[in-house]
Amino acid sequence: MSIGKFKKDELRSIADELKLVVPDNAKVLDLRELIQESEIYKNDKETYQAIVDCVLEEINDKRNENENRLEIEKIKLSHVKTCCAKNCFCGKPHNRLIHFPKPDKESIALNQTVQRSVLNTLADVFGGPGGSNCVVPPQGENEENKSFVATSFLKNKTRTVLLSSVQCFLRDKYGLLHENYLDEGIIEKVTNPFIPTNNPVFYLPHQVIIKNESLTTKLRLVFDASAHEEKQLSLNDCLFHGVNLNPNILDVLISFRSNKIAVLADVEKAFLHISLAPKDRDVVRFLIDDSENGVKVYRFNRVLFGVNKSPFLLAATIKTHIGKYMEKYPDTVRTLDHCFYVDDLVTGDDNAKSAFDLSSKEAKIMSEAGMNLRKWISND
Repeated sequence: MSIGKFKKDELRSIADELKLVVPDNAKVLDLRELIQESEIYKNDKETYQAIVDCVLEEINDKRNENENRLEIEKIKLSHVKTCCAKNCFCGKPHNRLIHFPKPDKESIALNQTVQRSVLNTLADVFGGPGGSNCVVPPQGENEENKSFVATSFLKNKTRTVLLSSVQCFLRDKYGLLHENYLDEGIIEKVTNPFIPTNNPVFYLPHQVIIKNESLTTKLRLVFDASAHEEKQLSLNDCLFHGVNLNPNILDVLISFRSNKIAVLADVEKAFLHISLAPKDRDVVRFLIDDSENGVKVYRFNRVLFGVNKSPFLLAATIKTHIGKYMEKYPDTVRTLDHCFYVDDLVTGDDNAKSAFDLSSKEAKIMSEAGMNLRKWISND
């Protein structure tokens, strides 16, 4: 083959085999001239041809290998496409935008009725001992869901321990954490866990989450209320999760962006400020594996994060509490009602002074419920 028919990559490979120094920016004409000026090209045509044949064979092998790989990927992609088509079959054509059906008037009215009913119930039981807010967790709607499936602690103690107890490599801090919970009244020890009770019982598995970058809580216990044994219901399966009392997130963001002065805060340990009714505390039992004294049984006195109804109970508690200040601080209460999303306060005002006054009133109202607004941040 004439040297004029070789491609750039082929010429570069031939030059490398001829031990020629090839500049990085060499063009096709430069490579041809470089090869033609070489001693082997001028004086040993047989060796030159052998080098060319070897280089071309190697390049062709690589090209064939790449083509084979590409063909295999095409086959895989075709298989995935076929599977997706089967799993994502749509019986009728639709637009690119998915339009979800709007709730009808009856469902909206029913949701509002349920919301008013639950809030009225909470208003009757609001105001527990110790400055905490006592609430009754809403139960499931049908009779089956009103009875919890308890972990068989008495019959199969070892299995329950394996399910519910997690060893923590920071044992000292782990022990200190649950001791702090005891001192603050967040949890209490179950002295006689083997004595039968008329209340439903459930043991929650848990583990420790470590966040060294957190400015506040670096170590926390996280409970899994969705865990269950085979063919059994979880705690979350047995609870009515409540209606969504949080404002629309888009409305919160639009309202927030309309303020010249932005103010953000959150409630410190928001869920743990809400007391559980005594009859419901046995469904939030858990185990602590104390290597010295064996397994100990505790239960929560407060609402804990990880249970599906907790966000509803928090929102309902906040709404019920701030409603008591409507006559005294109407504007502040309306702001709190529309700017609280779970435990985050997203608010602001048109100038620094009014934003500060609003924040002070918000902090005062929430402190009356024993809830401390913290991590204040502003663009001013």
